[in-house]
Amino acid sequence: MKSLHIFKAYRDLGGISQVDLGVELGIRPPLAQARISHYESYRRVVPVWLAYKFIDLAAGSGCVFSLEDVYPRHRSGNENISLPAN
Repeated sequence: MKSLHIFKAYRDLGGISQVDLGVELGIRPPLAQARISHYESYRRVVPVWLAYKFIDLAAGSGCVFSLEDVYPRHRSGNENISLPAN
């Protein structure tokens, strides 16, 4: 199961729509809702330039996010890597 996308969490905190967030990030209104929906459902990867715009937008609202929040590391549980013995 995928975690809640940071865009959705931010929208829930601020009570804003997908269209509003998209337009604030510079996405044209006819495309804004679909784009944000695709990012939130992990059907599209957020471009790096847009991630930085989001981080800056959120900072203006008092929220502090990093690239790690936009691009979380999904752990598989197989991260226990053994180094070869010398």
